Amino acid sequence: SGDIIKIKGNKIAAARVEPLSYNDPDKGQLIIRMDGVLRQNAGVGLDDYVEVEKVEPIVAQRVYLRPLFEVKNLNQVKEALIRLT
Repeated sequence: SGDIIKIKGNKIAAARVEPLSYNDPDKGQLIIRMDGVLRQNAGVGLDDYVEVEKVEPIVAQRVYLRPLFEVKNLNQVKEALIRLT
């Protein structure tokens, strides 16, 4: 568990694998569960086929964060970043 995989649909996305519980009815089936955000990132919908490959993660040297909307008050950004840490 915790492995990183590359999911190739119409686009490429990455995800972390989490194990199913012992008595989960999907255990042993050739399916994966993805939430809506991951499906959107991979460019797929429900019941679509994807390619899955285990990959080794790369440590980021630099990460850029950008707000999703116009920021009028920089103190709001500062407070949001403090809550993330």
